[in-house]
Amino acid sequence: MQYISTRGGTLGSYSDVLLEGLAPNGGLAVPELLPRFTNEDLESWRSLDYAGLATAVLGLFATDIPREDLEQLTAHAYGEGRFVSEDVVPLQKLDAQLTLVGLSEGPTLAFKDMAMQYLGQTLDYVLGKRDRVLNVLGATSGDTGSAAEHALRGRERVSVFMLSPQGRMSAFQRAQMYSLQDENVHNIAVKGVFDDCQNLVKRLAEGHRLQARQQHRRRQLHQLRPHLGPDRLLRVGVAACDRRTVGGCARRLFEVSFASRPATSATSSRPVREVHGPARAQACPRGQREQRPRRVLPHGLLPPAQR
Repeated sequence: MQYISTRGGTLGSYSDVLLEGLAPNGGLAVPELLPRFTNEDLESWRSLDYAGLATAVLGLFATDIPREDLEQLTAHAYGEGRFVSEDVVPLQKLDAQLTLVGLSEGPTLAFKDMAMQYLGQTLDYVLGKRDRVLNVLGATSGDTGSAAEHALRGRERVSVFMLSPQGRMSAFQRAQMYSLQDENVHNIAVKGVFDDCQNLVKRLAEGHRLQARQQHRRRQLHQLRPHLGPDRLLRVGVAACDRRTVGGCARRLFEVSFASRPATSATSSRPVREVHGPARAQACPRGQREQRPRRVLPHGLLPPAQR
């Protein structure tokens, strides 16, 4: 499978885009063609555990990684007691119409663990295959940086440099990040706010990941599908353009509708949009971040109302 940028242009294989992050033109990497899952596919996956389902689904997108290798990657990412719940993403039925999905079962109690644990395993694998090393530079207001550091800690081919606002994270988040003693993890406290950290990263990037995040959406859809009515409407937390893109892809894959609202983190009661909104809006010179999907997504990925 080949990947393209939402702003045009071919990017390469799954492993290619895994190491590059954003496309050179600033777009997000999306599959050139989206597979469609049939009812038979969903039924055949019903008995799989989370790691098995991840292998089945990601195998359709990571076609340049041998199946047996992918099975080992997902087993390491979602097994070995890394998550509190054996189901990884547990469902708690609150009443006849409301079910709570648990995304805070990982090492840092943030939903970012869902993607980062797999990303850490896969980055190490691809870098080893290509005999390369990688420096990861990021900015965080707390939970993203912690999840990234815990996923990448101790890896010989990856070094993490994480910028965070000095004195502006919770004590819990500071402890998660600053207590790590791994040689490949470097925490850099910046005098200022999160926007200052992110702007520094952007400036460096100007001089120069989705599939796993989609995975926990697929797990939720797979488990909830028997209980969905004919409208198949799911409400999901959305904090940024990339998650809207994921929702658009899942909508086409599973033929369901999504309603979104600002997301909150398990390690912070502040809405993510409040924390990240101003800095991310600066990356869209002609409009706000929330308008970006209309401008850059391929026509076929847009909801009907936006086509």
